[in-house]
This record gives sequence, C-alpha cells and structure tokens, in this order.
Amino acid sequence: MEQNRVNKPAQIRRAVMLLYVTIGMGILRCILNVSQFSKESTISSLAFVIAAASGIAWFLYYMIGKGKNWARITLLIFTLISVPLEGRSILKSIVANPIAGSLELGQMCLIIYALVLLFQKPSSEWFRQIATES
Repeated sequence: MEQNRVNKPAQIRRAVMLLYVTIGMGILRCILNVSQFSKESTISSLAFVIAAASGIAWFLYYMIGKGKNWARITLLIFTLISVPLEGRSILKSIVANPIAGSLELGQMCLIIYALVLLFQKPSSEWFRQIATES
C-alpha cells in the first residue's frame, strides 16, 4: 500500500487537497449565514447538518485519496446533480451575502476543478492500478 502513496499522481494529491479546502469553505460559509437564523433550535439543527455533511464529505474525499473509484464516481454524480440545482441558490446567496455567496461559488468551482483532475488519464490509470492490486 505504501507504493500506491508514492505513485499517486500529482493531480490526485492536488484534487484531494482542494476538496478538503472546500469543507473549510463550507463551514465558514455556514458561519457567515448563521445570522439569517434567529431561533436557537434552528441554529442547533443547522450545526448538526453542517457537521454531518462535513463528515460525509471528509469520508468521501478520504476514500478518493485512498484510491476508491466508487468515491470518485459518487462525487461526480453528486456534483452533476447539485450544480444545476445550486445555480439559482448561488446567485441569491451572492446578492444576500456577497462573501458567503462567493465562498459557495468558489466551493463549486473547486469541486469541479478537482473532478477534472480526478478524471484525467494519469488519475484514471492510478485508480485502475489500485483496483487491480486489491
């Protein structure tokens, strides 16, 4: 398994690092948007959702870094579903809170860029190599 780490293409290392950055951006964005919620119960629920979503994202990104092709494909599917749905939300968010909206747009752009890196030829070959070694 140590050999896989050494042979991991730079595209994958870069993509996974960017994906981890998006988790931080998401948490920061949610903190900036917390002022929109007045009830303590709403804020508590929001904190739970943020923690759960961040945990799921972290797990998915971790598995991508470990060479799990299913995680890479899952991220692609989630992104293909969410991009069209998030378009209007991002525009509204930019108008309502330009910093938080810009963070949301930045997150989406980084995730798309990471996916491009993850599906380039050296990355795909590495995922195949990992699958055959397992």
